[in-house]
Amino acid sequence: WGDLGNDHLTVDSSLGLVHQEEMGPRKAGQLYGYRWTGMNSYDQAVKDGLYTISITGQDAEGNSQPFPTEISGKDAADENINGEY
Repeated sequence: WGDLGNDHLTVDSSLGLVHQEEMGPRKAGQLYGYRWTGMNSYDQAVKDGLYTISITGQDAEGNSQPFPTEISGKDAADENINGEY
């Protein structure tokens, strides 16, 4: 997966598509990091809520396939006044 074509990241909410971007080609078997800025596709900040992030790539036959993903992190509201958690 990811060796043949461009990978795509999609952020959805219960209201529909929030953000989508092309991530470029990735090598199979490699780990990659990504930081979503909390902005929609129009560079507007989105409200707090539940969002679904998915990444798709292409298999050897050129078919779109979902990547297994692991999400971790804190939102900006968890940061204290000194920038420490």
